[in-house]
Parts: sequence; structure tokens; C-alpha cells
Amino acid sequence: MPRRCVVGGCSNIPDGRGRISVHRFPKAKRMRKIWINFVNNTRSDFACTDNSVICSNHFTEECFDPSFAVKLQFGLDSRGRTLLDGEYPSIKCKAEPEDKVSLKTNAPSNSITDNARQ
Repeated sequence: MPRRCVVGGCSNIPDGRGRISVHRFPKAKRMRKIWINFVNNTRSDFACTDNSVICSNHFTEECFDPSFAVKLQFGLDSRGRTLLDGEYPSIKCKAEPEDKVSLKTNAPSNSITDNARQ
């Protein structure tokens, strides 16, 4: 079973084409805590495990080893994007659009056409 991104509002899995990759939480305590704090800001029920991953959509392009793009372009081994050391997630999921709120009111209109009819 593929691993799913643990960021709140996201459930991406690797797409097998290198566009979406998943990344394990770092072992280093300081960096691991930064990653956990990021996820905790997106959901309240998170408990980090050895299987927890964050997908590539939550990292900026600068976080990745640039050689991946070259490998992909030339059809070379492209198992997935590799994060550079010390990088951390910073992009949250886009919020769902709020339901459109009706702006209709029962207040009388003050438009010119309404006043002309009176």
C-alpha cells in the first residue's frame, strides 16, 4: 500500500512519474520537530510514526536536488526527487473555497432606478 502524505487536507501518494514524491521525516531531532510542527499546524490529530511521509507539494523547488530534473529530461534513473539536507516543508494545502454567501438583504435599495420608480 502506498504511503500517503500526512499533511492536513492532502492525501497524495507518489505518482510513479516523478511529479509527486513522498519524503520520510528526518531522523535528526531538530529537523524532525520542525516537520512535526508543520503538520501539527495543518491538523490536530497527528502522531508521527516511522511510516509518516510528506509529499513534494509541500516543499519549494529550491528544497530539491536540481540534478533530478536533468535525469528526468534524459530518461535516466528517476526514482523520485531528493530533498537537499536541512530542508523542511513550508507550503500548506490550499484552503477549500468558502461557500458563496448570499449578499441579498431586506434593506431598501438606494439605486437610481429604484428611486425613479417611486
